[in-house]
Amino acid sequence: MFEEALERYDISDNEELEVRFSKRGALGIDLKIFKSVSDILSKESFTKHHQKVFRIDYAINKNNKNDEIRVIFDKNSKGNAPIFEKKTIIEKNEMNDYNLKIVKSSEVKINLPYKDYEKNYIVNYRREKFLHSFTHHKEQWRVDLSSVYIYNTERWTFEL
Repeated sequence: MFEEALERYDISDNEELEVRFSKRGALGIDLKIFKSVSDILSKESFTKHHQKVFRIDYAINKNNKNDEIRVIFDKNSKGNAPIFEKKTIIEKNEMNDYNLKIVKSSEVKINLPYKDYEKNYIVNYRREKFLHSFTHHKEQWRVDLSSVYIYNTERWTFEL
């Protein structure tokens, strides 16, 4: 069933397919499941290949409310310029019987000088993301476990 659901997606450059696991009506998974999945991945055929901390701003153009961008600050790398990108959801399929969501989206990097960003955009909301990525030994799958702070509330996510 799961493989059949994924087969219908055609992914091209600048696109990603995320499978997000969560309880119906919840934003993410609970801490117990988060820790359990992390322990299992650490012991199985997965390699933990990075642990990063990001600040992600979701900003809206002051002159065009439909122009929203993401600004990604890698808090592990001092002095690196932020990454500006536009993320657009192409398709979303919620499979409530299985507590998962499949989301196809495009992510396009934008060449935007920081001074223009400060002048023309206002931050709508901000997330702090503590990302733990694991890659399957055959490099078929990457699993991201994240602890995310938004509006002073911590949430845990599990994405394939």
